[in-house]
Amino acid sequence: MLLTGDVVLPAGITLTIDGGTTIFAASNSDDQNGGQWTDKTELIIFGTLLINGSETAPVYFTSNAATKSAGNWGGIQIREGSTTSELANCMIRYANEGVRIISENVPGGGDVWVRIQNCSIQHNQIGINIRALTNWPDGIDIHASAEIINNLIANNVEEGIFVRTWCGYQSVTTDPAIKNNVIEQNGIGVHLLAFSWWLGHVDERTMIVNNIINNNDTYGVFAEAWGSSDTSGSDTDAKPVIENNLLYGDQTNIYLFLDPQLSDELQD
Repeated sequence: MLLTGDVVLPAGITLTIDGGTTIFAASNSDDQNGGQWTDKTELIIFGTLLINGSETAPVYFTSNAATKSAGNWGGIQIREGSTTSELANCMIRYANEGVRIISENVPGGGDVWVRIQNCSIQHNQIGINIRALTNWPDGIDIHASAEIINNLIANNVEEGIFVRTWCGYQSVTTDPAIKNNVIEQNGIGVHLLAFSWWLGHVDERTMIVNNIINNNDTYGVFAEAWGSSDTSGSDTDAKPVIENNLLYGDQTNIYLFLDPQLSDELQD
């Protein structure tokens, strides 16, 4: 199957992809001129995506380029309101972001959740990007989460997994569970970024447990938390759980960074 432009799955609709299916995305092209990247084909999910691959018959997502490289196509987006999607036994290659899990500036608030299990996510710019952002005047409460279990996440140019939790108004929570994966040979293995400003409250609660994280170019795990310099009362509460992982061969295995700036000492 060839996708020549963005495919948008509306809320309330379920798309099931059976094992053995290969989906090619047009390289550096989008005949819909939409989505996150107007020149990249994307699969955008507001409903439910069920990928039912198996060990012997995975589902394969890749570029149709003759010479493939990271960023040839956009990737799979799981958007706010999608809370029942499951990706099992799939291979995702050569995207800007293999899987983008995003809830951003949703009027009235918005949740997003997906399970990614037994997948191989390789040779993308970013393997998995979890992104939650709310700001004045639209956002109220945002919650972005995932179960990322027993995957190979490797050879991605930037992050293997990137969790970005940003808030300038009301509250944002991210609490993905990253368990039993092999995360290797990426730019950064796992990157956690929490940042609040103005009237924002951030709760960052990622669990990183029982993974093998090795031979990433810079950091195995990089967790950073920032406050605001505007002294208006923002609150960054970053408390990831990092337990029972095997880390080796990274330039720096674990790096924790906190900069409260001037935000009334409300940063943890």
